[in-house]
Amino acid sequence: MMRPFKDMTQPEIRAHMTAIASGLEQVLPEDSMCVMLVFDRTGITQYLSNARRSDIPAVLREYADKVEAGDMIDNTGDPERGQVSHPPESKN
Repeated sequence: MMRPFKDMTQPEIRAHMTAIASGLEQVLPEDSMCVMLVFDRTGITQYLSNARRSDIPAVLREYADKVEAGDMIDNTGDPERGQVSHPPESKN
């Protein structure tokens, strides 16, 4: 188990986040982008992404809007988790 961020040095945190990013690159579909926020209960948040930094705010806003609107598919069995997706169109 890794130590909490608060107990890690910046070089240790960077190495840890780089390892996560390398693993993601191995499993993501070609040409896909990712943004990952890793945070702990103390409020320390680390960020990694392979996207352009200027694109990230709009992506995070879209995700937050969908979460707040309940526009989610729960594919985990846990109501606090799920995959963002557009709901099916109404056939009225």
